[in-house]
Amino acid sequence: MKVMRNERGVRRFEILANQIDNTAQGRRVYDRLTTVTDKYLDVELGYLGGIPSDAYLRRAVQERVALVSAYPRSPAAVAIRDAGRRLTRNVHDGTAPGMGFFVEQLLRQPSVSQH
Repeated sequence: MKVMRNERGVRRFEILANQIDNTAQGRRVYDRLTTVTDKYLDVELGYLGGIPSDAYLRRAVQERVALVSAYPRSPAAVAIRDAGRRLTRNVHDGTAPGMGFFVEQLLRQPSVSQH
C-alpha cells in the first residue's frame, strides 16, 4: 500500500480477508489493518468482505483448477463472486478508483503454463 500510495498516488484500497472462519474474524482483520493505516499511511480502506475457509478451495488448489469453475457452489466460490460484484459496483460508482492500475498490471503478466 505504501508503494502504491507513494509511487502511483492510489489513496483507496479494498480489503478482502481470506481464509476466515466467520464474518466477525474478517471484520477484525480489516479493523486492525485500518488502525495501522490510519496511523502510518495516508490511505482510505474499504471492506470488500471475506472468503471463508473452505475444503473445496484447498481441493481446487491441489487439482490446479479454478475454484469458481470447478466448485461454483462452494462457500469460497460464492464469496469470490459476491466480492467481484461489490468491487465492480465500487469501480463504477468511483469508490475504488485505483483498480484500473491493478487490472493493467494483471494483463501485463506473462501467462503461466500449467504442467
